[in-house]
Amino acid sequence: MPSAKAPSMAISAGNEFEDRNPTEIPAAIANKVNGAVSVAAVDRAKNHAYYSNTGAWVEIAAPGGSFRGFDKFGGVLQQTLDVNVAVETYLRPVSQFTAPRFDALAYYYFTGTSMAAPHVSGVAAMLMQQGITDPAAVEAALEKFADDLGAAGRDDTFGFD
Repeated sequence: MPSAKAPSMAISAGNEFEDRNPTEIPAAIANKVNGAVSVAAVDRAKNHAYYSNTGAWVEIAAPGGSFRGFDKFGGVLQQTLDVNVAVETYLRPVSQFTAPRFDALAYYYFTGTSMAAPHVSGVAAMLMQQGITDPAAVEAALEKFADDLGAAGRDDTFGFD
């Protein structure tokens, strides 16, 4: 079995589009590093998610969800700590703390580029499983085979997607 190289990295592009769309420095740096990608978000209709930052450094877009124009299920479903149990269990004084509970998990819908980046990471992992282990090659494959949304070719909203 070939040895794996350093893993590819997906970095969230940011969720401040409506707040002057600032450049997210880690995502902007990712654009310059082979094997790291900055990830914007699209909604369920594959449109630019209203919150997702845009810029010359955005390389790809993935599902990030949106509650605007969609019902309460417009987000990305995620298993996480149940907030009701968390308050009951994990905010107690240390002397009353108990071990984590397996029934403390629940499913919630979330939105954001932090929901989009794991989609890209998952596809990168599948590419690596197929033998594409060089981070730059993984990034190139992600960009080459992404659906071209928005303007033809690479654009500041969807990247290569």
